[in-house]
Amino acid sequence: EFQLTDDGESTLFEGIEEVIPALSVYAQLIFSQNSRSNILRDLKKKGLLQHFVDVVGYEEVASARQKPAPDGLLACLSKIEPLPRELVFFIGDHETDTLCGHNTNVVLAGRNSDARIINIAALYGSENGATSRWNIQPDHMVNHPRAIVEYIQTY
Repeated sequence: EFQLTDDGESTLFEGIEEVIPALSVYAQLIFSQNSRSNILRDLKKKGLLQHFVDVVGYEEVASARQKPAPDGLLACLSKIEPLPRELVFFIGDHETDTLCGHNTNVVLAGRNSDARIINIAALYGSENGATSRWNIQPDHMVNHPRAIVEYIQTY
């Protein structure tokens, strides 16, 4: 409830405002444990909203089914039906993001989907090697937002 009354503007990591438009050739969605309305407001203020298909916030996922459960990421994927028969890059900065991507892959495999989540750990603002204690390792780690574009372009 606090998030819904918070009118403070979020701060973006250096380089994000260039990376988002660079990735606009792909369907971009946000799945966050922050409020959807706050995210939409901030994206609009920063002139970035047009680059996103949609945003799934915490209020759209049952509290018992938040990350690392796959429900929110599956909700995002449902917004780009038919689901791509290819890779879906999921970028997150917490272990729960990587676990969510892993759990979503389990569901997708059970559905015989050809789609696969590639987990990218965004470690800018974190210590290098911060994932060493994570239960599930990401597929790739980046230390700067520009490295996301460089990595995705290798596919």
